Amino acid sequence: MGRLKCKLYGDVGTDVAVIEAARNVVGDETYIVGDVNGGYRRKQSEDSVAAIAAALVDLHAAGLTACEDPAYMTPSQWAEVQRLVGGLDLLPDVPVRPAWKAARQINPNMGRVFNMHPACMGSAIEVVTLGRMIQGWGKRLMVGDSSLVGPACPAWQQIAIGLGADWVEAVEKPQENDVYQRCRTAAPTDRTPDGLFAYEAERPGFGTDLDADALRELSLATVTL
Repeated sequence: MGRLKCKLYGDVGTDVAVIEAARNVVGDETYIVGDVNGGYRRKQSEDSVAAIAAALVDLHAAGLTACEDPAYMTPSQWAEVQRLVGGLDLLPDVPVRPAWKAARQINPNMGRVFNMHPACMGSAIEVVTLGRMIQGWGKRLMVGDSSLVGPACPAWQQIAIGLGADWVEAVEKPQENDVYQRCRTAAPTDRTPDGLFAYEAERPGFGTDLDADALRELSLATVTL
């Protein structure tokens, strides 16, 4: 199954139009995630979540498969919205940061997919502990994206591979910055023909080798410590 992520805006009419356009392009079999960044309620409150759930039902009817951070909610409100929206998968992201705090606060009723967001999680050991806890609930696991460049991407790809995560968004984006890719001489992970990430071979540390001279030449500035 293919996966597509769309940015949504917290306005039902606009978001329905985005989802319908995406669904028309990718077809019925693609898993479409809409990331609202809390757009349907910007601040956490004890107010009713009925309006949030009603908006998400409309998005699901338009073709949305999962919704990431639809609103700022308490754990119990997340669970209530997931109950109300039926077949739409909720995907908590902000509530899963950092790992040590999430392990004490989140619960399995908050969604069906949980996003571990690079650069926000704390230690790798706690990330693995949290990932195993989420999988123990029978939930799917996603390693997200922090617009990373450089060795951070294969590092998080290895964490995703080791955990057996359902998908990983921490990918290099040559169209945004290709300097790192031009200077990398070896990497521990690679994309398979079907788009999955594979761990190629054991290497020291996180396994990335760089041409330091080339990187220095292409950099705007360098610092020697």
